[in-house]
Amino acid sequence: MLKDNQKFIGRAGLFYYFYTDNTEPDIEMGLVLHKPHWNNGFATELVTALIDWGFKNLSVNKFNRTYHHR
Repeated sequence: MLKDNQKFIGRAGLFYYFYTDNTEPDIEMGLVLHKPHWNNGFATELVTALIDWGFKNLSVNKFNRTYHHR
């Protein structure tokens, strides 16, 4: 959401994947922004905050991500 007017512009989150073979879990990061809000630094701000929060609050040492351009 935009701070000034609380307008919804996208979503972001971390997805925790556990495996049955007891290997280290994977953390995947995802985000979607409405196109009018691209190139404004929002994705950088979101990714930085997610990584910071994830390392502080989850017991993992890496993140995975995929990229889908539309």
